[in-house]
Amino acid sequence: MISAFVHTNIEMILLLTGIPTAGMLGMFIAPRLVLRLAVGVEPGDHVGVFFARGWGAVVGAIGLLLIAAASMPGLRETIMAAASFTKGSFVVMIAANLGNALGRGLILVLIFDAVCVILYIAYLLG
Repeated sequence: MISAFVHTNIEMILLLTGIPTAGMLGMFIAPRLVLRLAVGVEPGDHVGVFFARGWGAVVGAIGLLLIAAASMPGLRETIMAAASFTKGSFVVMIAANLGNALGRGLILVLIFDAVCVILYIAYLLG
């Protein structure tokens, strides 16, 4: 069963999902470059750069927390619940935009985040 697998391997799952998530701190540091390379879009103006940086900071922080949760079982459930909410929200946003270039550029993120949410919820419910 998936829940048993997740519980047995939760530390590795948190590291393997937390590291790329934390990598989104690059969006905070270099939003134009990361958006161009990772998604194939350019933020239109300073407002787009502002929100890209904000997104990168929040997502990156969630990634750092997931990494910390791998070795801090007492914080695990709270961090995984927050990550499930943020990643799940992003999955819905991407799915709603699959008809445009931004949504299509984020299809791998949609898949990654959806898998993360499934794994985290399996842990939380198991």
